[in-house]
Amino acid sequence: MTRKERIAKALAPTGNLFFVLTQPELRREGLSFQSLYALQRVIEEGDKGNTYSEPRLGSETGWKDYEASRACRVLVQADLISETRDIADNRIKLLAPTVRGRRILSRILRGAGERLWSATSELGRVRRMRETIGHLRKANDLLHGSFQLSFFDYDLLPNGDHRKRGPEKL
Repeated sequence: MTRKERIAKALAPTGNLFFVLTQPELRREGLSFQSLYALQRVIEEGDKGNTYSEPRLGSETGWKDYEASRACRVLVQADLISETRDIADNRIKLLAPTVRGRRILSRILRGAGERLWSATSELGRVRRMRETIGHLRKANDLLHGSFQLSFFDYDLLPNGDHRKRGPEKL
């Protein structure tokens, strides 16, 4: 197994957990994971006072233009985001969150959080949740943008190489 395969295998359970936690709410709202990601990013950037666009969504995710467009079209049709044209370049769609979009995202995340909370044993629950949230936030901050990892975990190095290695881009 290659190093990249080992990394993906190590990350897969986290993605599966998110899938299990959010799937019921996504079905109720008629959303895909692509639309959920787009909604989260539009809201996140809107809260920072930044504009967000379909081309940016595509470049962040590697989606083809039609995939980013489809995810956003679903959100616009459901009144979860609004769409305007960029004054400088009429081809670019600028996206902004709506009140309804914020409410739906909150409902999806609240349901997922409640499911995760109830699935964790009571003994030490708060401590474990705080630690997990801290690790996930740190990972999100490190991975946001270019996918970068530091390989200090020797089992991720090829052929069990034990030399200390700095950050590498995959």
